[in-house]
Amino acid sequence: MDESINAVVRAAVAEVLEVEPGDIADDDLLLGLPSSDSLRLLQIVVLVEERTGAQLYEENLLTARTVGDLAKLAQGMPI
Repeated sequence: MDESINAVVRAAVAEVLEVEPGDIADDDLLLGLPSSDSLRLLQIVVLVEERTGAQLYEENLLTARTVGDLAKLAQGMPI
């Protein structure tokens, strides 16, 4: 997995949820993170798309459970 994309995803999660990027792990559940809800997850997805140029499709996002899953999708990898 591309660590630079991983870093972008972690930074987006940290920015939206107002936590430190170092506190975010690949195996953290997206909805298990502090202050996480569906609106904030949408904000994270938009930031990831803007910063990586990836197009994240709803049908794929529905299967993403963890920060690592979102990073894989941003790289065009299956979960």
